[in-house]
This record gives sequence, structure tokens and C-alpha cells, in this order.
Amino acid sequence: MIMLFRRLIPKIVVENTDTPNSPRFRAILTRSYNPFRVIGDPISQIVIQQSNLVDEIMLIHRNRSQFDSSFCNLVLESCEVLNTPLTIGGAIASPAQAKMIFDAGADKVIIGRQRGNLDLLESIATNHGAQSLVISIDYSATDTLSGFEEFWERELSLGYLKLAGEICINNTSHDGKGEGVDLNFISEIRKETRAPIVVGCGVSSVSHIAECFRVECDGVTLSTFLSQSDQNIKQIRSHLSSLGVHIRTRN
Repeated sequence: MIMLFRRLIPKIVVENTDTPNSPRFRAILTRSYNPFRVIGDPISQIVIQQSNLVDEIMLIHRNRSQFDSSFCNLVLESCEVLNTPLTIGGAIASPAQAKMIFDAGADKVIIGRQRGNLDLLESIATNHGAQSLVISIDYSATDTLSGFEEFWERELSLGYLKLAGEICINNTSHDGKGEGVDLNFISEIRKETRAPIVVGCGVSSVSHIAECFRVECDGVTLSTFLSQSDQNIKQIRSHLSSLGVHIRTRN
């Protein structure tokens, strides 16, 4: 019998400080994708998560409106202290910007607002490998007011599912609130693609994580939950193991 291993992925969100004589970026927690609390230096946060033997880390620039080329320096600095694969998101809108991120050392890039830009997606998949392309579907309660079916039909019409190496789903209305993850989307996406599905936003307990895996998610991203003093990936992994859920680790 083949043992199926799931993934727990720490997600570190950063923003510009715009403060003289201080580091250019700081790590933050968000609520509904808005800044909520500063948690410190991004590199320190990355090193802490790597020490828990995770097999992937997400680093996200919160500014989704415009690509920040200086963010590449943070990616480069992160890769210099990491031997863990790094997935990067941050308003990437062109093949040249994606190349800058890969050249800085990223293993995968996240495309969200530009997920309908098939030329961009095809360029990334062709030049860097299909496995390097993560499509992020970020939506809120407002997006589904007219019905989930209508929202999903709009998503399907964008055509990105055929190119995605991975799908990341985030209901931003749940972000940072600890009320559980919106799993209504999963079965519909699974009908359309064999790509791995990762979910996030809303986790505040191990039972929330276990629920995600019960509906056949491949991975769960964790951010606010990991800021709690009594939680770390090793403890969560051990708890899930007792429930029969096996988590991938870095050797």
C-alpha cells in the first residue's frame, strides 16, 4: 500500500517598511489580506520555519498592485540561508518579472491576479517547467454573492487550469480569523484538474487542517496559526500523525 504524504507550508507575508534606517521589508500577519500585526524580520522567520524541516516555504509580497523589483533582493537573501524550496508571490505580471524571481533563486512562482493572462502562464511553464507555476485563486464572500456556480463558471472561462502546476485557493474573507477554511471549492476544482490543490486562510486548529486533508487537499498553508506561541510545524505534524495523516518533511 502506498502511503500518501500531505504538505504543511508556512506562508510568510511581507510588506515594505518605508522607514529610514530599517530593513526594507518586514514580516506581517494579515486579516482579510490587510496588515494586522508585524511579526519581525522575514529572514529570521524563514530560518525558524526551515528548522522545523518543512519541505517548502511560501514568501509573499503583500503589495498585489505592482511588482516590486527590490523584492528580488529579499528572495535572494532568503535563498542564501535556505536549503528548502521557496515559492514566491508578489504581483508578477510579465515573463521578465517571473525570470527575475527565478534568477533570485525561487523554485516556484505564484500568479494570482494575472491568472487569466495565458501568454504569461505559458511562458512560465515553457521556460521554467509546468511544476513551477502556482495559480492562486483569491476570492471573498463578495465574489460569490451571486452564487458559487456563477463564480466558478467565470473562473473556468479564464482557461488557466490546463497550465497550472498547482492550484492555491484562498477565501480572503476567512484570512486571519481562525474560523476554518472554505472547502466548498475543492470538489469542483478536482473535477477539472489533476494538479495538486493547496488551501489556506482560516486555520486555527489541527482539526481545521485535518478537515482540509479529508476533502483531498494536497497541502495547507499556515500563517497566523504559526504565530501562536504553542504551535509549530513539528507539533502539528505529530498531532496529525496520531490522526493517521502523514506530512512530508525535508530529509
